[in-house]
Amino acid sequence: MVSGLGANSTLEITSGSTVTMNAATDVGTIKLDAATHLTLNGMAFLTAIGSTGNDTIIAGGVDQTLTGSTGTDVLVGYSGGSDTFRDLAAGLNGDTIQSFLASDTIDITDLGYGSAALKATASGTNTSVTVTSGATKTTFTLTGSFSAAGFVLASDGHGGTIITHS
Repeated sequence: MVSGLGANSTLEITSGSTVTMNAATDVGTIKLDAATHLTLNGMAFLTAIGSTGNDTIIAGGVDQTLTGSTGTDVLVGYSGGSDTFRDLAAGLNGDTIQSFLASDTIDITDLGYGSAALKATASGTNTSVTVTSGATKTTFTLTGSFSAAGFVLASDGHGGTIITHS
């Protein structure tokens, strides 16, 4: 179903399976209703929201926002960076983020910044990241080896915590 056209429109994919966006598809948001392997096109400022299933969402350009929702998701950033991985702590828990670059951000929207603490543990070619704030906790995997000292936490300005890595 396509509602509207252009930057404020939503494309809802109800069938799941494997979907690759056509380069000419111009929507603001892609919403998945079933487990899907989604490859986005190169349009900037595109937001993809996963289903309750196990989704794979692959950014196709800079300034895209990937949200896995619930399920064990794989979120793949664009090779040029500048993408945002945004979700609730529970939605990010168990997910894998691939191609995370210094220009990317992770926004945990319900994890308060004031008392946020991050622990990163490298294991082989992956890094397990655990972020806690009070009773809220999430653990996800970044592909690649990341130094714990390189992570920077900041407020997202809306009650959540942003994570970057230098």
